[in-house]
Amino acid sequence: ERVVRWHEEWIPKKWAVCPFSEAGFLRLSLNPAFVAGQAPVGTLIEILRRLCTKRGYHRMDSVPDPSDTRFLSLWEKVRGHRQVTDAVLLCLAMEEDIRLATMDRSIAALADHPDRVVLIE
Repeated sequence: ERVVRWHEEWIPKKWAVCPFSEAGFLRLSLNPAFVAGQAPVGTLIEILRRLCTKRGYHRMDSVPDPSDTRFLSLWEKVRGHRQVTDAVLLCLAMEEDIRLATMDRSIAALADHPDRVVLIE
């Protein structure tokens, strides 16, 4: 609900998803500890399909090489396995020079600069 409300209020010129963000949506939506009343997988897939009809939609399918030296300072901040996906998403944001919207406050600590992450509250 927070993400939908934020997206409706924030009128972007362009916004993007990637396989990692889609997988994260599915993972959280299927987690009963996160979502009360689990939706069927088919419904969740349909939500992903409808995203591409929204104004400003862009899909990013390529993921930058995490071993690229441009991302070294980011990887040096990673302290455990739970931060790997966060770091990959930030590598992608850096590569594309875009901002990463998230509900996860801890991602901001990995970012190359404070404006890279938009916290959805």
